[in-house]
Amino acid sequence: MTIWDGSRPGGIEIVEPFVKRTLVLPRAVMHATCPRLGNVDRGFRVPESAAARLLTRYLDALVDELPLMDERTTEVAVDVVLDLLRAAVEPHMPAARAARREALRARARRYVRSNLRDPELGPVSIAAALAVSVRTLHGAFADSGESVAGLIRSARLARSREDLVRSSDTIAEIAYRWGFSEPTHFSHAFRREFGITPRDARRTAAAGEPR
Repeated sequence: MTIWDGSRPGGIEIVEPFVKRTLVLPRAVMHATCPRLGNVDRGFRVPESAAARLLTRYLDALVDELPLMDERTTEVAVDVVLDLLRAAVEPHMPAARAARREALRARARRYVRSNLRDPELGPVSIAAALAVSVRTLHGAFADSGESVAGLIRSARLARSREDLVRSSDTIAEIAYRWGFSEPTHFSHAFRREFGITPRDARRTAAAGEPR
């Protein structure tokens, strides 16, 4: 398994018939998953390991199942790919404090996306799930311009906005589904985030106006 930056010239010599699969990821996603890859000038050959073998088999299976997967299942599958990729690559990259912080932020973001409906979701539960202290978790976000609470709030509001457009559920039902304690608080937070009320967002979408 080899990782390379598609914007940089490179080559490969093929001396016998072979079969390959290519997984294309945006550079920002790749660096968020494995931040220290940003310091690699050429292609990185992933050493043989259980994680690398598991990732290879998982991608083989994913190719067969992808046409039958819905959006939510696809999102989960992407998270699994990224976790396996990190497990295969990170142990072989040089350690750096900034890289460790970025890797922890990436793990926290994925955990938040997967657990948005949990009413107990917060710094304490996230830190426990990621096996770090709450102080370490907050420290990872200290120089990112984003807080843990802000990350959770923005992710919940984004999902709420999707439901307002795609479903016929009441605004209160959507608010409770995505972890808001009461609709009034949800409406205020929604307006601060998007500059429009939930009711107006739904009305605009129903009228077919640009969102």
